[in-house]
Amino acid sequence: MSGDETLQRNPLGADRARFAASVAEQLIRDGVRCVVAAGWAVEDVPAMKFAARFYQRLLCGDRFIDAVGAARLAAWEANPRGNTWAAYQCYGDPDWRYADPAAAPVATATEVPVLASAPALTLVLENEALDARYEIPASGPDAAQLRARRRRDRLERLSRLRARYAPLWGGIGAVAEAFGLAYAECDDTSEALAWYERAHGAADGSASMRASEQLGNLRARVGEASGDAGTIDQAIGLLQQLVALRETPERHSLLGSAYKRQAMLRAHVPATGDERQALLAALGEYERAEALCHAAGANELHYPSLNIAAVQLRLAMKDGKAAQVADRIEQVRVALQAQATAA
Repeated sequence: MSGDETLQRNPLGADRARFAASVAEQLIRDGVRCVVAAGWAVEDVPAMKFAARFYQRLLCGDRFIDAVGAARLAAWEANPRGNTWAAYQCYGDPDWRYADPAAAPVATATEVPVLASAPALTLVLENEALDARYEIPASGPDAAQLRARRRRDRLERLSRLRARYAPLWGGIGAVAEAFGLAYAECDDTSEALAWYERAHGAADGSASMRASEQLGNLRARVGEASGDAGTIDQAIGLLQQLVALRETPERHSLLGSAYKRQAMLRAHVPATGDERQALLAALGEYERAEALCHAAGANELHYPSLNIAAVQLRLAMKDGKAAQVADRIEQVRVALQAQATAA
């Protein structure tokens, strides 16, 4: 086969394995629990044997890592002289098991694993957060009760993890951040806020900047819900510091959201300050987030753009004028369509 023919069949060339790895890593970041990607072209029969054995073992309850091992063996047995058995790159949680979404209950609260390290605890907490975020919605006449029971079970499990391991590793920034994320996904705002506070103040510096971003976001939400203007001011101050360190669309959007919540509080309690001033500050932050998305060619501008329209509508209503937001709504529609196409 000529070099040109080879390139046509495999346009990625030697970068094929790297491409597979990058796709898998992005899927993991997006919340996929496990990924199998081929690093090079595979043979039909061994590939079929790999897939059949892999899914057979998953359906029998094997762990992800064990199902992969059995599938590799099946591919090798199909052609010991080939390399298809070695082509499959595997990413994710090695202990993940498939469970029928319709029948799978949340792990009982008493099932607290024995863990030997802080990173192991962090992984368990991140898995709890992902399970809560991507849980198969309950259906049927008892759906509400089932959702409530699942949430109670998750929170009880987190409580037991906290009781057993927080005295050992709760002061580590990455662990505190993982607790914060897990509680946030379970809609326990007070616990999430407390753990993000610990992560933000941890002396070891292992928490990510996202922990501080989420701390600012939760402070603003709690302040608006409780009518505490001071808590919102704290959120705005923290988010301003983060923006000063490095501008990102996310940080400007979070700061815009904090100002918007400040405006909502001021609308209900005028003594807390000028609503218009807060609205204009929110508008400026959302516009900056939108501009950064445009500059980066990102499709994720629907959030700041929709909030710009919402703030403009509120300002127009206060002034007794009609807001001109049709063009921005169309821009959001195009961005969402582009994002869906890219996915």
